[in-house]
Amino acid sequence: MEIIGLTNESPKVDYLKVKKFVRKNRIRFKIGWLNAEMEKAFTHEKYPGLVPIILVLDNKAQVDTKLIGYDFRKTPTKLIEVIKRILNKQDGND
Repeated sequence: MEIIGLTNESPKVDYLKVKKFVRKNRIRFKIGWLNAEMEKAFTHEKYPGLVPIILVLDNKAQVDTKLIGYDFRKTPTKLIEVIKRILNKQDGND
């Protein structure tokens, strides 16, 4: 399982802002920078440009869950639920 956070901010301009967000929210997974093409592919047409995007990949490197946006009250709980479900599935307890 792998968790990747994606942002559309500019790494040249917004690096410190993103770093501060990651620290403040105690994010412990990899963060990547979206280019325009990736942003179009990963964001929902109803909410273009909404970031961050969190991808949770299963043990076969397939996208299991895509979370768009970040709510400090809800997102960590949702991530924990997804991680437990995937780990349970990997252990054959689905």
